[in-house]
Amino acid sequence: MGAPTVYKWTDTGAPRLTGGIAGGLATLQACLVTGYGGKPAAGWSMPFEDLANGVAVFRNAGSGAFLRVTHDLSAMRYSGRSMAFEAFEAMTDINTGTERMPLTASEYSYIQVSDYATNTYAYPWVIIADDKSFYFFAWYQDEDLAEIPAGSFAAKAMFCGDVIPADSSDAYTFAIIGQGSGSGQTFLGAFSTFNVATATGHHIQRNMAGDPGAINFTVIQPALAYYAFGGGSVGYQLLPYPFNGQVYLNPTLINNGVGYTFRGQLPGCYHPSHNAANVEDSLTEVALDGTTYMTIKFYGAGSSRPCCVFIDLGQNFRP
Repeated sequence: MGAPTVYKWTDTGAPRLTGGIAGGLATLQACLVTGYGGKPAAGWSMPFEDLANGVAVFRNAGSGAFLRVTHDLSAMRYSGRSMAFEAFEAMTDINTGTERMPLTASEYSYIQVSDYATNTYAYPWVIIADDKSFYFFAWYQDEDLAEIPAGSFAAKAMFCGDVIPADSSDAYTFAIIGQGSGSGQTFLGAFSTFNVATATGHHIQRNMAGDPGAINFTVIQPALAYYAFGGGSVGYQLLPYPFNGQVYLNPTLINNGVGYTFRGQLPGCYHPSHNAANVEDSLTEVALDGTTYMTIKFYGAGSSRPCCVFIDLGQNFRP
């Protein structure tokens, strides 16, 4: 279906990711909608926007869900340090939509992008996107850096967009994975064992049957991985890196909001069966079996759970 585009803060003409009102919205707009510096946009649209008040709505070219993103100075948004994400199946204006996700009106998914509530500093960021989904990584503690420090996991991460369904008839595939509201600490990078039904911050439009109403779901833990992607403080024993000269990668599988179920996987996202501390640093391009991956290290469920993913940069990002 096509390779994704990698956008990053060091590109020519790249927007600055800052705290404060709309600092993160400009970054999403440039990557998803307008493009910058000769780099094409990912293919999303922006049907509604009020950037002066820190709100924009983005729409993908797949399921067509409306992703409403807020980056303002409210306490709920950590006073400008975090962006809040919600989605709707249909919208008539910037504030009105139907079939909201998350289902609970007061709940959102978040990503922290800044340590300060102003636009004084710019922060490193990477967005990897196609016209149906994107991964967003923000090094929220590293002000005005030209490169990521070696060995650093000090990034937050999230996913928004269409997952790859196991059943082609599954029509409600738009999902958001971010930090949960309140004290929720499970976000992109956190696993659950097969018997666990849901995780905070993990939302998808409807269940596989298509019943109205968004549901929570979770990422399924494979046999050879820690609680967090490729690392963490608890879980099963990981293989040495590499193992017999090889690297073992697991697809990122999701359930249907019920324990012992399988619904599909995240596009192009793989996690190693190896300790993340030993994997190449962030933004390293690694060639494995004819496919090029980019490694990204980040905190998956609090600073005690370092994670690493390999993002497929090739044509099989979304088969």
